[in-house]
Amino acid sequence: MTLTKQKQIQIVVNCTQCGSPFKAPEGSHSFKCPFCSKVLLITSPQRILKFYMNTRLNHRSVKFVTERYCKRSGIDLPRSFDDSRLIYIPFWRFNGMIYQLRAEAVTYTFSDGATLETEKKVKVDSKPFDINFPGVNQDLVNQIIMGIRSQVMELHPQLPPKLDKDADIIKPEITLDAAREMAYSNAFGVYRRKNVCYEELIGEKLTLIYFPVWISRFTNKTGAQWLLLDGVSKRGLACGQDEFRGFHSNGDFDGVGSIKILPHHCPNCGADLPAGKNAIVYTCQNCWLGWYLDGDRLRQIEIDYVDPGGDKNLKFFPFWEFGASFNSRGSILTYHQAQMLFRSKLSVFVDDSEDAIFRFFVPGFSARNPRSLWKLSSRLTQSQPKFTTSQRLRFSSVPATLPEDEAAQMARAIWFYLIFGTATNSFQSWNENSEVPEVNFHPGKLIYLPMKEEGIYLREQFTGFAVQKRGIF
Repeated sequence: MTLTKQKQIQIVVNCTQCGSPFKAPEGSHSFKCPFCSKVLLITSPQRILKFYMNTRLNHRSVKFVTERYCKRSGIDLPRSFDDSRLIYIPFWRFNGMIYQLRAEAVTYTFSDGATLETEKKVKVDSKPFDINFPGVNQDLVNQIIMGIRSQVMELHPQLPPKLDKDADIIKPEITLDAAREMAYSNAFGVYRRKNVCYEELIGEKLTLIYFPVWISRFTNKTGAQWLLLDGVSKRGLACGQDEFRGFHSNGDFDGVGSIKILPHHCPNCGADLPAGKNAIVYTCQNCWLGWYLDGDRLRQIEIDYVDPGGDKNLKFFPFWEFGASFNSRGSILTYHQAQMLFRSKLSVFVDDSEDAIFRFFVPGFSARNPRSLWKLSSRLTQSQPKFTTSQRLRFSSVPATLPEDEAAQMARAIWFYLIFGTATNSFQSWNENSEVPEVNFHPGKLIYLPMKEEGIYLREQFTGFAVQKRGIF
């Protein structure tokens, strides 16, 4: 999950206990069955999943749609129907969030023609992207199908048994690696902007979606004809004469997987874990152990709560904490280089230089305005607070929705944000990422920090930075 909420696709799943089908938003990990109240967990052994779109046509309705298309297009009506065939065409879908750091200065022009340019300031731009393209290199597909409308469709992990036997599933010709490379190129090309000093794709996911088309073969007074139909919108896509030679069935495709539905139990004591939709961290209410959803398994994770003192009117929000070392082998940069780079603007550098661990803090929850989370993250990272923590506090908390690997990507982006936003002017002028000192993170740690409601705001208790609470979910 990314730091901002996106328009969600509906995934159709079946309860493992009662068998009832129901819809769950894409990205959901745990939920209660609306029919039997069984708590379920969606897992995936692979990051790349395949889904199918159900067709709204059958062999009988294909004849009706074919006749309607001929009438509207001025084609002689069919005298006889030869056959109809359902084909699933593969599409690669690539979605996520693109973050860009732009160094911009404002120029003022006075009446006498003189100009004044302000110091460059770093701005954060974020935009969700959703790109799809055919998985086969066939001219007919590229010409008539300009992209599936996955944002408004229902996706199914498996085909119904009848369709599974009757349909021909086309094997993708574009490999996983080639599809990922094309997707990255398209994403950066579409959203490229000026004055970008750093950009990062975060939470990017590659999915294989099979789209249904029908081939209707018929004969009219001019001879044999074929019609290609959209299996979802029921509209005609292309028509031709003689034998149709557009697609060739090559079986299934290895390298992608399907989701699995499992009971949502604590691996330690067997008690039901709480349902949290897109949450990825769960605390058992029986044995109070923390569990992190890692692919297709739950692994135990240490969860720390920052002691709020005597104030009980607080709500806890999850943050990923990543350490990065100075003055050590494989460190970001030496302590002396850090002092020269930031000129003591980061409070960590006014402390004893023996304190060589620099900690990055990344919000593990979502918000409608990701810029506010960038500011909150950079404030915490700059201040380098030292916490008193406990693992057994009982306070209201917000679910953690950001996976550790995506949080590490965000931490790296925060590093560049600090470089370009806090460093001296000479570093703000850098445009090549290779010139910026790289960062290698220690494994992440989940920590819950207290925030207090103040009117329409939630105020973080260590830096004093506030975000609008209506934008948090």
